[in-house]
Amino acid sequence: AGLTDEQKVDLKRRYSRADILPQTQQYVRVVAFDIYEHFSRNWLSKGGGFKGMLVAPRKETALLYQEYFEFLGGVSTEVVISAPDDREGEGDPDESAIKRVQAFWKRMMDKYGDEERYLDEVIRKFKHEDDPRILIVVSKLLTGFDAPRATVLYLTRQLKDHTLLQAIARVNRVYDLKDHGYIIDYAGNLGNLDKALVQYQALEGFDAADIEGAVTSVMDEVAKLSERHADLVDLFRGVKNKKDMASLAAPLADQETREDFYERLRTFAKTLHLALSTQKFHEDTPAKRVAEYQADLRKFVKLRGEVALRFQEKVDFKKLEPQIRNLLDQYVQSKDVEKLTEEPIDILNRQQMERALEEAGEPAAQADLIASATKRAIEVALKEADPVLYAKFSRLIQDAIDDFRNRVISERDYLKRMNGIREQYTEGRADDVPAALRSDETGQAFFRVLDKWARDLAFEDQEAMVDLTVEIKECIEKERAVDWVRKESVQNRMRTNIDEAFIAFGDRHGVEIDMALVDEVTDQLLQIAAKRMP
Repeated sequence: AGLTDEQKVDLKRRYSRADILPQTQQYVRVVAFDIYEHFSRNWLSKGGGFKGMLVAPRKETALLYQEYFEFLGGVSTEVVISAPDDREGEGDPDESAIKRVQAFWKRMMDKYGDEERYLDEVIRKFKHEDDPRILIVVSKLLTGFDAPRATVLYLTRQLKDHTLLQAIARVNRVYDLKDHGYIIDYAGNLGNLDKALVQYQALEGFDAADIEGAVTSVMDEVAKLSERHADLVDLFRGVKNKKDMASLAAPLADQETREDFYERLRTFAKTLHLALSTQKFHEDTPAKRVAEYQADLRKFVKLRGEVALRFQEKVDFKKLEPQIRNLLDQYVQSKDVEKLTEEPIDILNRQQMERALEEAGEPAAQADLIASATKRAIEVALKEADPVLYAKFSRLIQDAIDDFRNRVISERDYLKRMNGIREQYTEGRADDVPAALRSDETGQAFFRVLDKWARDLAFEDQEAMVDLTVEIKECIEKERAVDWVRKESVQNRMRTNIDEAFIAFGDRHGVEIDMALVDEVTDQLLQIAAKRMP
């Protein structure tokens, strides 16, 4: 109303321009919701994770995007723009635009004090804190800005030449667990890319590494989904009942095969995540096929949980990309994911062990669980603190596993043997040492090393070996000092005392002492002492 015919024609001309549409409220509302949905579904992982950047056409449009994100909630944003000037909003039909930009700028200056501090603080938070998750910019930070966590770039305006390449480089920085940067283009920028790539070599100071493999169609990667799914399923081609978790777990008893399974599952999950985030995949792929992929993801992640329990392997979710965690949240039941993050079973906790065994099900799975839990326990408790006992239990466990894998014993016999080994470890570890040392675990560890040395010499006087054990422990004890493990001079005095004890032992019992062997035994004794008597 109130416009002349000439003004109406001019207004129509302005709104018919391609660069005006991305600035309209209706357009911004639709695109903002699409970005919100895409980022929430694919990148809004727990505990921070990767970040996004949104390039808006103008300052007032950037503020409009932020308003819509605040209305939708759940995805935090910050806007980075330069100071407004008198030219802002010239010729804009919406004369209030400049006032909104000026009001925003005043709030930022009131909050931060000056432009430099405003930029520095927003950039610092974007780089190093969980929030903001998306940084909304117009022209600021498109060049010379490194934030490795920035992974997805939403382009809602046209960029050209080196500015386009520099913008791409913002999400192409190396970051742990980041395979690619992702570009979501709402403005037809890819048509400008070929020209920009041809021109970039002429740009002084432009690093070719910034745009190496600059853009690959997401559909090239999605096209690999079928092959990667087949690679995963192929691991179980010999399994007759592919709906039975125990049958599927059987080929994964071998550690190398398990690791191959984990890697194939990870690769399939990443590719499926990418596919599910693209509209074209849903348009081109029958719903039945999509459902099959999702069902297999659920099945194999559940299998991963069963295997994690059975072989006492905990998945470190820090090593899984945040987008895969989101995928698991959407398509895998929480109880199956929880198995991947459970703490290892403590075999000394009888109640916890019984619950785990009941959940494991069949005898072979229970036996594998006991074997894995016991292996883990002796690794922590004995490997350095009692190496002879560690070797003994390692051999017992491996012999039982080998006998079962080679079909020498049945599932039930395998379980019976593993229960016996577990009971021996938890209740009868001191049965192989003389009564005089039953209450001294350090003495027991020393005795086992010394007794093995003596038996190799065909010397079997256990009472004499107990005396030598006590004497050597005293040799170490009397030289102990603060931080002795790092003091070579203290260790040398201990070695001298131990050498003298061995020589005296040989004289008393008519045993020929090989000092080279004594040095090896002393190394083991001091390793035990470092663990038990620091």
